[in-house]
Amino acid sequence: MKIGCAHGFFLALAEKKFRFAEGIDISSDAAEYARQTLGVNAASSEFLTYELVKAPDVVCMWDTIEHLRRPDLYIEKIANSLPRGGVLALTTADLDSWVARARGSKWRQIHPPTHLHYFSRKTLSKLLNRSGLEIKYTRSEGMYRRVETMAYIVLCLKHNRHDLYAHLQKTRLLNWDLYLNLGDIVFVVAEKV
Repeated sequence: MKIGCAHGFFLALAEKKFRFAEGIDISSDAAEYARQTLGVNAASSEFLTYELVKAPDVVCMWDTIEHLRRPDLYIEKIANSLPRGGVLALTTADLDSWVARARGSKWRQIHPPTHLHYFSRKTLSKLLNRSGLEIKYTRSEGMYRRVETMAYIVLCLKHNRHDLYAHLQKTRLLNWDLYLNLGDIVFVVAEKV
């Protein structure tokens, strides 16, 4: 089960590894795209009121928990839906990371009203433990970013240097991807005990 499945790209990958994969998203347009274009099992609904087609063995929430009004109720429902030994895997911003502490209110993950909650590894652990989920694995997670996108953000949006950005674009020096791990995104795997 993928909570916050968006346009279904992860679901399409999950279907290749699992016998049954199901996703849910509050965006009806995204869920429709997932169903119509990718042919995956995606529903447009609020998870807290949604009746699961099948009890999940694995639940994934990639960059979702921070957007929820009541993450505690989501975690509780997930824990109640999982069998003993079932797994919840999630990613979210880490409020105790060195980047978050150094950047303060200018940290890239601070953008209300879309992010309603901010977690540290400690607060996330407390939330999961309270519902009978035990953390088995934690690490910082990075991602590949297009260098052209990073240059645009820094040069154009932050420093108004459209001329320099346009010059660099012509050189093709920006046409590659870079893996960045700033240590401010946490990946957690928890098991129902």
